[in-house]
This record gives sequence, structure tokens and C-alpha cells, in this order.
Amino acid sequence: MITIHMIIALLIVLLLIYINFRIRMPIDYKSAAIQNKTLVYLSILCLVTLAVQIVLGTQVRESIDMISASLDYNFRNSWVNQLGLDFYIHRSFSLLILALHIWLLVVVLRNNHQSSRVKAMGKYVVLLIVLEIFTGIIMAYFGMPPFMQPIHLLLSTVIFGALYYMSLLIKNEDKTYAPS
Repeated sequence: MITIHMIIALLIVLLLIYINFRIRMPIDYKSAAIQNKTLVYLSILCLVTLAVQIVLGTQVRESIDMISASLDYNFRNSWVNQLGLDFYIHRSFSLLILALHIWLLVVVLRNNHQSSRVKAMGKYVVLLIVLEIFTGIIMAYFGMPPFMQPIHLLLSTVIFGALYYMSLLIKNEDKTYAPS
């Protein structure tokens, strides 16, 4: 149920971002062709891998819920030790996520045709991913502090939304922010 709920919540976030983006889009939205398809595909790859990571995270959360309930919500320090393979995949996959987003940022920063807005969003997304990994480390090694779980969840949602917005900007860069 947690996974389904999270997927629906993310779809709502994406829909709201898309509606906002389209409302602010100039009338000549469909007039120009996309020039940098590699960057578009890389941003889509980042979105897909991030979505997979979020689903893996919900699986870890479901495992934590079962473990904590079986221990009457005591012994928080032992919860992570009882997690299975899904936790280790989620933890290790975070490094791939970080590497992909750093690669995206490097490509964006090296592309002279990208707007300062796209470059700023790229930096913002990478910073948020580093913070997200940090909150995961705190949860894994410091007994699952209850205040850290909602922060970790909130950051993942904000990262996904920011990356989606950045992908829209990249896809429509030549259409909306072309230099005059």
C-alpha cells in the first residue's frame, strides 16, 4: 500500500508541475525543434532511475513497518540490521543515482545553450540528492530517528519534482528560453 500511495502522490506532483509549466509556456511552444536530444534522454534516464529508487525506498519502508511492529516499536537500533536485500539495493543504488545526476549536471554546465535556470536546477537537484543520502545515512546508522523519516520522504518527493521540472526545461529550452 505504501508503494501504491507514493506512486499516486508522485503522479499528482508531476501533474501539478506540468500544468504549471504549460500555463507559463509562451504561445510558440511547438515552434522550435529540440536541438540536444542527448540531454533530453539523459534527463529521462535520471527520472526513471530516480522513480525506481523511490519504489525501492517504499519497499524498505514496508519492511521497516513490519519489523518495527513485530518488536512492538522498540529496539529502533536493531531495525536496519534485520532488513533484507531490498535495503542494500536501495542503499547502493543511491550512489548510481548520485553519479547519474552529477553526469547530468556536468553535461548541462558544459552546454552553452542551456539557460541559467536549467543550470541552477541541476545544481539544486544534486545538492538535494546529497542531502537525501545524508538523511539515509543518519537513519541507517543512528537508530532510525523518527524525525528523519519524513524528511527523507519529503526530500525524495522534492527531488523528483525538481528533476521533472528540470527535464521539462531541458526538453523545451530551445522553444522557451532561446537567446535572441
